[in-house]
Amino acid sequence: MKKKLLILPIILFLTGCSNNKLNIETADNRQEVLKINHDYFEKNINEKKDFIILISLSTCLNCLKVKSILNDYIKEKNKLIYEIELNEYTSIDSSIFYYPIDHTPLLVFIKEGNVVDEKQKNLIDKDEVFNLLNSKIN
Repeated sequence: MKKKLLILPIILFLTGCSNNKLNIETADNRQEVLKINHDYFEKNINEKKDFIILISLSTCLNCLKVKSILNDYIKEKNKLIYEIELNEYTSIDSSIFYYPIDHTPLLVFIKEGNVVDEKQKNLIDKDEVFNLLNSKIN
């Protein structure tokens, strides 16, 4: 009985240690976020890729601030981060709109084609954003 009880914590520990970090593509010396369209977004989802996407509006001041921080991160870490600007979409047929978007900027973390986390607030502090990204990316 004691052996069985010892095995349970080991199994729980190993399960908790599984790697939930994203395997993000390198940016190939890009200096800024890569603006993509809905089709490219869908393609990455269907191919079950890991990626980070900034959902923004071109007129949103906080979106511009976080975009600048993400550009600094890309330059420093050489990791690819995507962006979709919502004001470029006038129809609601896009699956990006099926995801609840309360306000922008919205940073969405996608692993194997599924949303695993998001961040909507406090994205204007560079250190905080860098720490967040470092905690999510391999």
